[in-house]
Amino acid sequence: MLKCHIARSLLPSYIDDVLDEESRKDVEEHLEGCAECAAACEEMKRPAEAEEAEPPPPKEINYLRKLRRRKNIILAACAALATLVVAAGVCLKLFVLGWDVQKHDLDVFAYKEKGVWTFSLQHKGSRDIILREERTMNEESESPRPTRVYLRPRAVLRNPFNDKGSHTQLNYWPGADDFSVVIQYADGETVWNSHDLYDFDDIRRRFIVSNEDGLTLLPAD
Repeated sequence: MLKCHIARSLLPSYIDDVLDEESRKDVEEHLEGCAECAAACEEMKRPAEAEEAEPPPPKEINYLRKLRRRKNIILAACAALATLVVAAGVCLKLFVLGWDVQKHDLDVFAYKEKGVWTFSLQHKGSRDIILREERTMNEESESPRPTRVYLRPRAVLRNPFNDKGSHTQLNYWPGADDFSVVIQYADGETVWNSHDLYDFDDIRRRFIVSNEDGLTLLPAD
């Protein structure tokens, strides 16, 4: 039989149910025979039960609600930001960067007049045209001129605030007799050499047209 001071020292562990089987039985036997220790045990149980049953204070509830509301606001802001980034990327692609066109998308007119090469590009689908251009220059000349030009036409949606137009015209002053222009499409390229162009005056306003079938000479109207 346990003595009272030993039993009472074991009561917290007994209440928390962490005693081994033998010690738990010893404590229970003592409580059955000792009214004072049994009363002390009941007294020790009451605060724990009251504490478990006691609801959180209003201030804590308000704080948790604010924390949850703030979390929801942050999540909504992140979702909105992600949507804006995606929308901005799509608009940038469609209205600014564009996409590579294919040969059948463009009509290309080219001729030379008084030593100047003129290229006229027209999109058949009425899309606006932007051009990426790279030049190989003749550095030996006093005034450097291109010997080869690379053009990559790209189509963009028509922007009412910055209408580039579906037609564009370029002029070149060749820096060499073997001057050439390479138009790069999504499905290949067309190379314009000196012998591909006719002089504007000599052919009485006839043009060379580049299309899917190659180079075609159109008669004057």
